[in-house]
Amino acid sequence: MLDEETVEDMERFSDLEIEAIQNSYVVIMILPAGRGTHIEIGIALALNKTVYLWSEDEMVFDVKDTVNFYFAKGVTRVVGGLEDFVKEITTTSQTKKRTLFKSN
Repeated sequence: MLDEETVEDMERFSDLEIEAIQNSYVVIMILPAGRGTHIEIGIALALNKTVYLWSEDEMVFDVKDTVNFYFAKGVTRVVGGLEDFVKEITTTSQTKKRTLFKSN
């Protein structure tokens, strides 16, 4: 990040972030995250991308203090260690692959 961001910098960064989401198969967010994360999740959902949210702290998903988009269709929430997260992504992607390429 730059010490002094300009409007032009922010415009360029947002264009790059949107392009990255458009070109992705899935979007992975590690929570808690920085500014812009919720907008990126919204863009991903609008483009029908699969979204994974990972946090080591389950309080991030506490209904009283969380974001409603964390519970949108297309969002997979994982709480636990990194190994748990990798296992969930691997399992989910294998299930989707079998569904997409199911033989008749």
